[in-house]
Amino acid sequence: MKEILPYNERLIKKGESFSGAPLPLWNSILDWGWNSTDNLTLCPEIPPNLKGKIDVDMRSLKLEEIEEEYKDLWPGGHWRPKECKSRQKVAIVVPYRNREPHLRTFLHNIHRFLQKQQLDYAIFIVEQIGDFAFNKGRLTNIGVLEVTFFLWRTSA
Repeated sequence: MKEILPYNERLIKKGESFSGAPLPLWNSILDWGWNSTDNLTLCPEIPPNLKGKIDVDMRSLKLEEIEEEYKDLWPGGHWRPKECKSRQKVAIVVPYRNREPHLRTFLHNIHRFLQKQQLDYAIFIVEQIGDFAFNKGRLTNIGVLEVTFFLWRTSA
């Protein structure tokens, strides 16, 4: 007989990085410290790096290359500036299915874009599995529920 676990216990499980390396997904997320009380000063209202155009790189890099380029990312796609306390916290929900080259291109570009803005952000990839019709709305709703659960757990 299959064991039925409460919702929160099902979420605390081992995950994988995009390159396939194991990582304690939810355990890492719970330790991210979104509510930390650092003694950093607030980031400037207009970030100093937000000058000029942002070039979009349409190459589909390997996931290992993306992870190598963005070494400051925390597990699960979370980043915040080290030099100041961000004025905004952003959660990005990405509905996803069977488009890995597009996802890699998106991740490679969105991290640069968000980091230039000195945002405290996390990216949540919500993947649909199975042969059902792609339902972006349902995946977005699930992602918002996961983000809400994550924020509730980290603020306790």
